[in-house]
Amino acid sequence: MKFPTERFDDISAIPKQVQAQAMTPLCHTSVSKWTMAAGAEVTSKEKKERCAKVRGKSSTPWCTISTNTSREDGSLQMDAVERNRPLH
Repeated sequence: MKFPTERFDDISAIPKQVQAQAMTPLCHTSVSKWTMAAGAEVTSKEKKERCAKVRGKSSTPWCTISTNTSREDGSLQMDAVERNRPLH
């Protein structure tokens, strides 16, 4: 997957940013590859916006799970995960 996705472009101060294939879950490596591809500085507003989009994309499934986990009997409700379908 290339990051950042365009999912948050409608609320982003910097839409349609350059995308780069991270090839690793390590943040510093992903950011380094992106800054080189985008020609951006590590301290730039573009980099901060990119990281916010990546964070938003990666935390969305966990927010969905945590807001849909309680049933009246107190058991966990993980229907989207159990059925192996997208969480959002």
